[in-house]
Amino acid sequence: MAKQDLVMQMVRIAGILGALFLGAVAPVQADSSKERIVGKWWAYTGAAEGDKITMEFGPDGTYNVTVGGQTNKGSYRFVNDTTLETKIGDSVSQFTAAVATDDLALSQGAEKASFQRVKQQAAEPAENKS
Repeated sequence: MAKQDLVMQMVRIAGILGALFLGAVAPVQADSSKERIVGKWWAYTGAAEGDKITMEFGPDGTYNVTVGGQTNKGSYRFVNDTTLETKIGDSVSQFTAAVATDDLALSQGAEKASFQRVKQQAAEPAENKS
């Protein structure tokens, strides 16, 4: 094998190893609305502070919705990737849902709401008591 062929083969191997390494450390992104919706979301439904709505979706199909300090618990499921069905008590509702990494848009007929994901704050480091 000629020296030039050996060098080209090493370059190809390095390229393959590099691609494999990048694939192994690249962050895994949720690929469905069901996975992306898990977490806490907020929006304002009006001008006043009391008009804030918070929704938290669990991976187990449960969710909480808080409006004006009152929290209701229910369940949810995706009928398909864009249709979210929620249930609180005997009340069942369906919404068209667009779920991105940090944005959630829900609509039901002419009613539309845009939510933002609540960012988790990093825990403060423990004090060093030496």
